[in-house]
Amino acid sequence: MKSKDRLSTILGVIILIAVIMTKHQESKTTKEINQYYSDAIGQLEDLKKQNKLQSGYVVSGEKKLHQHEIQHTLRLLDKQDLPRLWNVDTNIEYAKAYSAMGIDKKHHFANSYLIGYTPFKTEKYWVPLYMLASRKLYQYDHLQYSGLEDVWQNSLQAFKNTRGDCEDHAVALADWLIGLGLDARVALGTYKQEGHAWVIVFKDDKEYLLEATRKSRINQWSKYRLAKVEHEYHPEFLFNRDSLWINTGSKYTVNYSGSNWKLASTFHKNTS
Repeated sequence: MKSKDRLSTILGVIILIAVIMTKHQESKTTKEINQYYSDAIGQLEDLKKQNKLQSGYVVSGEKKLHQHEIQHTLRLLDKQDLPRLWNVDTNIEYAKAYSAMGIDKKHHFANSYLIGYTPFKTEKYWVPLYMLASRKLYQYDHLQYSGLEDVWQNSLQAFKNTRGDCEDHAVALADWLIGLGLDARVALGTYKQEGHAWVIVFKDDKEYLLEATRKSRINQWSKYRLAKVEHEYHPEFLFNRDSLWINTGSKYTVNYSGSNWKLASTFHKNTS
């Protein structure tokens, strides 16, 4: 056998071994994820009884805005299945609150959709996105909810329901990552000129952009892309479980912190 042919054969064997090892690792990871998923689903009913889900109010400046107030106002309007931006304190330009319709056909503040649901703990921070990529299919709201244009699932509902759009994916992912101790926030804005939601994670002095609707199964955090290279995402709002920030600078920014991001309001759950 010529040395050139021998080298080609050796390279071929190495590539084949690498492919087999990769598939084995993917199979092992998928098996682990499936078991995690089954265990987590089994806990859902208990959590439903324990959580006082989404009732609450927002505070901005010296003003409060209660959930029942916005729901009363929206009953007078014809089109309720669209998100709404509310003025909380008219003395502060950016004192705003954001609400959206839930599957109960009522509006709730955006923060309240992050109900504090963590399916399970793990030190592998890539697992939540991997699981959502494996388990949740993208589906437009109007197909799932009889023509309604924009309906949000809270993080518990989004984990259980195998279908959902970008907000549902982002809410489930952000809430889970928060439960693992990360500073994760849902971003609302546009992607390629279409309304969209994604997740931003502040970790190790870096800002990562996690696209929860992208069905690539990445099992290493180091492979997640930095927000600063994602120029087609144009953020308008950020929110976590208790705070809403508004972008007062350029919509083309790739920075998710800094002076252009103003704290617009804070959410407080009803305790009674």
